[in-house]
Amino acid sequence: MKIWNFEIGSRTLVIAEVGSNHCGNPDLARRSLLAAAESGADVVKFQMYDPDKLVDPTAPVLSYIAQTHASQRERFRSLALSRETFLDLARLASDAGVMFLATPFDEDAVEFLDPLMPAFKIASGDLTNARLLDRVVKTHKPVLVSTGFATVKEIDWLAARVPKDRLCLLHCIGAYPTPPEQVHLDAIGFLAGRYGVPVGFSDHTAGITAALAAVAKGAQIVEKHFLLSRDLPAADVTLSATPEEFRELVSGVRQIERMTGRRGKSVQPSEQYFRNQMRRSVYAARDLPVGHILDERDVLPLRPLVTGAIGAQDIAGVAGRRLLKPVEKDRPLFPEMLERPDPKP
Repeated sequence: MKIWNFEIGSRTLVIAEVGSNHCGNPDLARRSLLAAAESGADVVKFQMYDPDKLVDPTAPVLSYIAQTHASQRERFRSLALSRETFLDLARLASDAGVMFLATPFDEDAVEFLDPLMPAFKIASGDLTNARLLDRVVKTHKPVLVSTGFATVKEIDWLAARVPKDRLCLLHCIGAYPTPPEQVHLDAIGFLAGRYGVPVGFSDHTAGITAALAAVAKGAQIVEKHFLLSRDLPAADVTLSATPEEFRELVSGVRQIERMTGRRGKSVQPSEQYFRNQMRRSVYAARDLPVGHILDERDVLPLRPLVTGAIGAQDIAGVAGRRLLKPVEKDRPLFPEMLERPDPKP
């Protein structure tokens, strides 16, 4: 699957989720985008919502967020960015060479964002939002869906609604922050096996360990909340990475990619010297004359492994065989030194 100029699976797609960590300040949003790009993000993502189409006006502010507003709707109203700001952010991302994404929370946002983005991201809370999903599917663009709060039955429903060739699933735990013992990274392999689509990880833990471990577990996409400074009055401070931490995350992801390699097992170029020095060949335990019939006391497995010599794994096979030439103590034995064994009847 290709998104913008990025081939999913060629390397890990790293998303900096600014979300609402701009605190409703357009200038802070722009500076966050540039800092995320400089920190190595492939994608910088925001959220676009109309508070009146998002939440009940009487819904209280979420418990983990500072109680600075009378309702969750009023809080969202203080964080919403204008359409002009989103246009500016999309241009800024293009100039910075990073992909611009914004999560839409209603159909009007999909309509507005469609010309600006190569793909759509759906938040965990909207995994079952049929109206929003159907509108996004009509764009014929890739769809990344976070699976926080989701049951397998709900993800089955989603996978039947979004074309498989355009669906990416992000394993996600919708707790802010997520306790380490509940991150459940083995779900990455489960989702990949069950649905046969690219799978990533949307991280809500404190720190970057879980995101790095997710890459080692096979995540093809990593999304981490991004915060310009921990001094900001943002709700996601505890689960966000600062520019310095995000650079460390990207560096770690790229190093893990280099370490992952391919399936199977083979001798690596860097270990060939050590292999020869630490493997063993069959050596003479004492001076042995020509014509001598060997027994187990005549030979020892010693380092190093000598090219062409009898390997230590074959030491039992030399017993009972006649020497065709003399061998000095502590010298390796080669197959051509031994009389061929009698063929089995």
